[in-house]
Amino acid sequence: MLTSYSSSQSVLAAAVYLCEKSDWTLTQLQIHKLLYLANMYHLVHYGEPIVDQKFEAWIYGPVQPHLYHDLKHYGPDVVKKFPTSLHRRVEGTHKTVLDFVFDEYGSMSVSQLIELTHRDGGGWAKNWNPRDTFRGNTIEANDIRKEFQLLTEGS
Repeated sequence: MLTSYSSSQSVLAAAVYLCEKSDWTLTQLQIHKLLYLANMYHLVHYGEPIVDQKFEAWIYGPVQPHLYHDLKHYGPDVVKKFPTSLHRRVEGTHKTVLDFVFDEYGSMSVSQLIELTHRDGGGWAKNWNPRDTFRGNTIEANDIRKEFQLLTEGS
């Protein structure tokens, strides 16, 4: 069962926001990784996750399962639209963090984002179960906070 956060942004609205910001040039893997990074920054700086559902450790890194199922038909191709119509605005700290993460990491390739989110000691690495060929465990907030320290060391 996925945990939902009441004051967090809808994962779909946040994903649409990133796609619009990129002029619809992101693949689903890039969207997942950027949202995971935004979730990390928001959790550390504002004390709560940015999106309303948790990420899991899957083979290609952190994935938000609900979003994956909405976008999986794109495969490795660029996401051109979402299957549902969304009218929720992204604003406040959610917008600030999504803008920052897109500006910092939005130009990275899929392989660069995977390398970044597969970092030893990070949330994905701690929760990935290689015996499960598809998905792993939920990546908990404590693991994400510790990963932020690894990500920002030397910055």
